[in-house]
Amino acid sequence: MSRGHVVAVAAIVAAAAIGYMAGFSTNDPRTVDATPTTSDTASPTASGSLGETDQWLADIADAVTASSLTGMRLAVVSTDGASASLTDQVSQLIVDAGGTVAVQATLGSHWWAPDLATFRAELADQLATSIVGAPDASASVLLNHAIVQALVPGAIPAGSSDSSNSSGDASAPSAGDDGGQVVAEGEGLIVLGDSAPDSAAEVMRTSLERSDIVSFTTPPATQPVDGVVLVMGEGPEGGGLAAARFVAVWEQYAPVSVVVAGTPASARAIPATANDLITGLSEEAVGTRSSVVVATAPVLVGPQVVLALAEQFDGGSGNYGTFDGLATVPKRP
Repeated sequence: MSRGHVVAVAAIVAAAAIGYMAGFSTNDPRTVDATPTTSDTASPTASGSLGETDQWLADIADAVTASSLTGMRLAVVSTDGASASLTDQVSQLIVDAGGTVAVQATLGSHWWAPDLATFRAELADQLATSIVGAPDASASVLLNHAIVQALVPGAIPAGSSDSSNSSGDASAPSAGDDGGQVVAEGEGLIVLGDSAPDSAAEVMRTSLERSDIVSFTTPPATQPVDGVVLVMGEGPEGGGLAAARFVAVWEQYAPVSVVVAGTPASARAIPATANDLITGLSEEAVGTRSSVVVATAPVLVGPQVVLALAEQFDGGSGNYGTFDGLATVPKRP
């Protein structure tokens, strides 16, 4: 994307910032007229250096996102091949917007390599007795449940109880017994506390790490988590659908999920993995669909990711980026 394109898009972000800080917006920030106007006061885009322009855009981005995620606890998960700098930027954006990174991890190449499907199925079968609330799930879905429950020990999907598991163990306590609770839709991701089955989570974590499925950057979460940000690189064939299945499983635990697909600024079209992801998610209902940010310009990532998270928390979703067919930034929640 050219410098001129970034500056033009910045006008859209600026309009969003003005509406956001004023508490109202008369225009959709994605369709604001970004045509430069003449003024006695020179703007940084007209008279300043490129460094000054970048700082001006960064200041606008900070104004848009300030306090947007106050109180939210999020998992940050990256895929094999994801940009480390983009992952770090996303984590810092969450903190700067008032949120907390509750746990951070990376999905290894074995997680989505097409030729390792049988290996993953065998691993899922081995972990089945440790996974809670996913009876009759396919191997790929079951493995994603294991990942979530390893990242957040004691987590159980909505509509199930902490006593249910895919093995149908009759010795497990029934819902309503000591330690048993049922999670309703929209309650968020639950951590049961001191009585949580930490040994099962530890078995899953150890197995997933040794299998190069997941590596932990931080210890597992110890408090409830509101959602996940998946930072994705270009993956193998079928990688977009693998990412769609992963965030679909997260949606069973918590209402917030945003995928950030890092893309070179020189790209002329949405990369294949991100495009397959967007296509795969399009079949989901808007209220339960994950949002996707196709990130090309670092200065736009803040408004795109943070406002997409806030929009998700309010029950909305969308696909954002600087390519045709995508909105540039979310509407103000």
